Amino acid sequence: MIFHISFSQNIGINATGAAPNNSAMLDVASNNKGLLIPRMTAALRLAITSPANSLLVFDTDSSALFMYNLPLTKWERINPTYNFNNIIMGNSIGDVLVWNGTAWIATPKCNLFTYIYKDADGDGHGDRCEPLFACAPFPCYVADSLDRNDQDPTIYPGAPELCDNKDNDQDGLVDETFLLKGTVCTVGTGACLRSGVWICNGAGTGLVCSVTAGSPTAETCNGIDDDCNGVVDNGIPVNTYYRDADGDSYGNPLVTTTSCSVPSGYVANNTDCNDANNLINPGRTELCNGVDDNCNGTTDELWPLKGSSCTVGVGACTRTGTWVCNGTGSGLVCSATPGVPTTEICNGIDDNCDGTVDGITRSCYSGPAGTSGVGSCRPGTQVCSGGAWGACIGQVLPSTEVCDGIDNDCNGVIDNGLTRACYTGPAGTANVGRCRTGTQNCSAGLWGTCVGQVLPIAEIIGNGIDDDCNGVVQ
Repeated sequence: MIFHISFSQNIGINATGAAPNNSAMLDVASNNKGLLIPRMTAALRLAITSPANSLLVFDTDSSALFMYNLPLTKWERINPTYNFNNIIMGNSIGDVLVWNGTAWIATPKCNLFTYIYKDADGDGHGDRCEPLFACAPFPCYVADSLDRNDQDPTIYPGAPELCDNKDNDQDGLVDETFLLKGTVCTVGTGACLRSGVWICNGAGTGLVCSVTAGSPTAETCNGIDDDCNGVVDNGIPVNTYYRDADGDSYGNPLVTTTSCSVPSGYVANNTDCNDANNLINPGRTELCNGVDDNCNGTTDELWPLKGSSCTVGVGACTRTGTWVCNGTGSGLVCSATPGVPTTEICNGIDDNCDGTVDGITRSCYSGPAGTSGVGSCRPGTQVCSGGAWGACIGQVLPSTEVCDGIDNDCNGVIDNGLTRACYTGPAGTANVGRCRTGTQNCSAGLWGTCVGQVLPIAEIIGNGIDDDCNGVVQ
């Protein structure tokens, strides 16, 4: 019966219950059993990922123990053949004795010893780190020391380069003859298509894609080759659809495709007359823009006056153009722009473009120069009609000066020294006999006293004068 005894610092396994040696973490003692370490083939040993330094395994191919030497990054054989194969002895007759791991082997006397190198993997090339000064030939040793990995028979100078992630020919390159390795590859078709990268095949002789094709399924109408036969939606009824490039839900009759369902960017109708403009289709309202917006084959049909003659402005501002679409496409505007109004003159034209021809007036005066606005003189008014000035209406011209307190002759002087003959005697007596007329002066519009008149008096007999101015002198 075997007992397992554990301590805080080390472990002892034995049948006696003895404490483990203090220098050992694990102390196994037995007189009829051994310690069995992991056993595996050379291929499995070499496939161990990141082996620890001093890791032990038993190689069943070599029937030997191997320890991993991490500083040298190599597996080292540690059976007696390895430990003692450098021991060379001579016998009494001059032969060379060499320990082969189990016995001393006598070889004929050799006059020339040389360095030879361990060829552990049997590829004909030795490990420079395991030399032997001996008389060649010698089992498991060769003359060159160029093998950089003496644990792998596929790695040596000039070896065929395999696809195995190793530098087989020791030229510093790995798998260099397989140029596509690591690049993208695909397998399968349709829904079975898978993408991977090119990797080495199991034999190291070529490349295979890292993925496998997907599994086919029953074909459905989805734009995918579900059954992976290279044909999309095969065996499913199809319809014709029309390209709707502008996204207005109306298709281009000239660009078609057939499908079992409506493809993206396609529609079932084909009535779009301009598939590059989503504002043009049969569902649009016709605008005045020179375009057949509603695709009915006519342009701007709601505006029959478009293109006909039109005028803008009045009078001298009148201009002629044609009816064109306005900026919003909702109606028509005349293409002409009215002229610029000018000052109205008497010419039979509406110069200021207010809708009235002439109709202007001006001040007029036909009297002597310098008299207008003097005294009673006033200018009149003329009205333009038909391009001609009419009569001067309302003017007051100079007239004969009268005693009325007004400057009638418009010379700047009122009543200007008017006088007149006057006589206050009996009618018919003035300037008869002694009677004489007098003189009156006008002042402030009134006649003054009759100055200098001689009136009749009683007749004085015998004076030879007709005093009573009756025409008879007594």
